[in-house]
Amino acid sequence: MSFYSICFSATGRTKAVADFLCQTWGETFTFLDLSDPSWTAPAPFAEGDICLVTVPAYEGRVPAPATERLSQLKGNGAQAILVTTFGNRAIDDTLLELKNVLESRGFQCRAALESVTEHSILPQFGTGRPDDADKAQLTDFIRQIKDGLAAGTLPQSVAVPGKAPYAEMGGLPFKPKGNKKCIQCGLCARRCPAGAIPLNAPRTTDKAKCINCMRCTAICPTGARNFPAPLMAVAGAAMKKHLSGHRENALYLN
Repeated sequence: MSFYSICFSATGRTKAVADFLCQTWGETFTFLDLSDPSWTAPAPFAEGDICLVTVPAYEGRVPAPATERLSQLKGNGAQAILVTTFGNRAIDDTLLELKNVLESRGFQCRAALESVTEHSILPQFGTGRPDDADKAQLTDFIRQIKDGLAAGTLPQSVAVPGKAPYAEMGGLPFKPKGNKKCIQCGLCARRCPAGAIPLNAPRTTDKAKCINCMRCTAICPTGARNFPAPLMAVAGAAMKKHLSGHRENALYLN
């Protein structure tokens, strides 16, 4: 039996959750990065393998590059634990879409959970999450999942929230782009999970490809890729009613 962490994380928030869950599980794990632009599918999994599959909710859906790369996996009956992170709003259809993709690739989806994180675009919402209380709860979630696997009480196909057809992703109308601070090093272009930044013109963004994952803003060495401050202020005010408050983590075992 081998243990895998299969994760899409553009800014590191989702990976931090995945790493914490894997470390809490207590097994040595192999990390497979769904956000790597040079992704190549790994060898087929085995029936006894356990795969913790972690993705963020983008507009209530699995990020498109993650769906594309997950569709290249061969589960062969491997057991999947589904994890969705979300920026203090809701997951909508993300877990259901993730489950359906994995089951179509031969995985058994045995359990699932939701974890609140800081919002990637508007970090004033969900600030500091997961906090210590969240981590204590996530630790208990992992204990329950491990106990269920050991006792053979988990379902072969866990029930998760969501509905089909999935929520339609309209795409945010604004996209990050480079400003005069850009030194055209090309780091953002090479690391963009969606291939939305031309290497020969790194100050620009292909709006049709960009998924607003915010990796380019997080890794830019000069802070050149961002949104105008007035735009962010307006967006924050508009989204306050949807993103404020204390959202809860959730566990699905039935």
